Amino acid sequence: MSGFGAVPDELRRAAGQIGDVGDRTAGMVWCGPSGEYGHAGVAGAWESFIEEMRAHVQRLRQEAEEHAIGLRAAATSYVDVDGERADVFGRLNPHGPVS
Repeated sequence: MSGFGAVPDELRRAAGQIGDVGDRTAGMVWCGPSGEYGHAGVAGAWESFIEEMRAHVQRLRQEAEEHAIGLRAAATSYVDVDGERADVFGRLNPHGPVS
């Protein structure tokens, strides 16, 4: 690789970090308060809140994974474009790089 330097590596590293956070989040177990709430309505509201938060975290994980996929695609694109440009410029200057 000659043109973009470490950019693709940085993008892949960021994508990996996003994936790691998503994996750690998936492994978390919610241990909310349990026991008697004194009122069925309070218990039901708490249960609804927990389910909404689980769904929200799942949506955030999905969005994060989509960003990671985009970063990996961008890294691949940089590498592909860099290689194509190196080929074109190599053909324009068959004697090698100018010093």
